[in-house]
Amino acid sequence: MLNDYLNQAASLQHSTGTDDRGQTTHGPVQAVRCRKQRRGRVAVANQHATRVQETIYYLLVPVAEGDILDGKLVLTVNDWVGLGGSTAGYKAVV
Repeated sequence: MLNDYLNQAASLQHSTGTDDRGQTTHGPVQAVRCRKQRRGRVAVANQHATRVQETIYYLLVPVAEGDILDGKLVLTVNDWVGLGGSTAGYKAVV
C-alpha cells in the first residue's frame, strides 16, 4: 500500500557498532525508496526561541536510531503498524 507514495530516494547507512575509539561506525551506502517531508518547529530554551528544521522520512526498509539518512543522523524512529498487527513501514526523523 505504501509503495505508491514512496516516489523519492535517499541514501541509507546502517549503524554497525563502534570502533576502538568509541566512535559509531556505519556500513556501506545503499539507495532506498522513501517519501521525504520537511518541517520546521520552534524550540524554546532559556527564554530564546530557535527554529529547528527537521526532515521526516517514510520508508519500508527497517531503520534505527543512529543510522544515517542522506548524511544526517536519525534521531527517532516510529513503526507503522497495520491492521493485522504487523509493521507496515517506518517513520524516521532526522
